[in-house]
Amino acid sequence: MTFEGYLIAIAFILIAVDIFFASDIPTHISYILFTYVLSKGLPIHFMYRILAGIVFWFLLIGFHYFIWKKLVTVFVNKFVAPEKKAAGIDALKGENGEIKEIEGKKLVKVNEELFPYQCDVELQPGSRIKVVGNKDGVLKIVGIHNNSNP
Repeated sequence: MTFEGYLIAIAFILIAVDIFFASDIPTHISYILFTYVLSKGLPIHFMYRILAGIVFWFLLIGFHYFIWKKLVTVFVNKFVAPEKKAAGIDALKGENGEIKEIEGKKLVKVNEELFPYQCDVELQPGSRIKVVGNKDGVLKIVGIHNNSNP
């Protein structure tokens, strides 16, 4: 196998790696290898080979961001990891909790853990809440109004 053949084989391996790792770096390296192999084999002046390589590289980058990433995302979400599991603080969305005041600071207690929170209304200690999201480790909550209490 020629040197260019090895480069193309490495490029295809890097593209396959891109499917299983959420990084664009292996694919970009493979595009550089493809560009080198393609431009090196052109029977034109050296400067035109460089220009053709740059154009080809930009075409590959366009292909990558407009087609390849979407195809890989669909493939991974459908076949490789069809069920996305939330972990950590992301798993708290939809959970119920209660406002607690500890050392003068109000926190929300969800699943026996305390978290800082953000809410559009002022909530008193003991208020029941529901987690609707999070941002930077701060839970976004809404108050739950219990209509059974007078």
